[in-house]
Amino acid sequence: MRTLLLALCFVLLVGCHSAATVSGTFPPSTAAPTVATTPTPSPTPSPTPMIVSGTKLFHTPSDNIACVMSNEGGPLMARCDIGNRTWKAPPKPKNCPLDYGNGVLVEDGKKGTYTCAGDTVLHQGDAVPYGQKLRMGVLGCDVETTGVTCTNDATQHGFFISKTTVRLF
Repeated sequence: MRTLLLALCFVLLVGCHSAATVSGTFPPSTAAPTVATTPTPSPTPSPTPMIVSGTKLFHTPSDNIACVMSNEGGPLMARCDIGNRTWKAPPKPKNCPLDYGNGVLVEDGKKGTYTCAGDTVLHQGDAVPYGQKLRMGVLGCDVETTGVTCTNDATQHGFFISKTTVRLF
């Protein structure tokens, strides 16, 4: 009984003490810790292919490779000439009376080949940005920093040309 009486006195004494004002919320709100995040870059979409017709002359931003795509006056074709290169063309064939191997060519239905030409398409047409694809029917040319690839989608024939490499297929 004595313990109960002491407990009751303690409660009364504490209850009579002046109350302190407390402001805020319960439970106390704390801001979530901020975590620095690096935004995830979204992939760069491929540019919409540039649809061309007739005769289209174009060159790379470096101006080292220039090309023509055409479906006028002959079979569908793509030709690219190059100014500076480290690769060598094979020996000139006897049936080529003009300059040989300064560029490459793919004609509809044929495999890629070296050019036999008395002219050049260098320094003509519009600069096409790297990453751009040009389309003329089944023929497509991709302009990349590594070089230019032109492929006939129907036959899978074409070429790749760059300063250091040429590939015919």
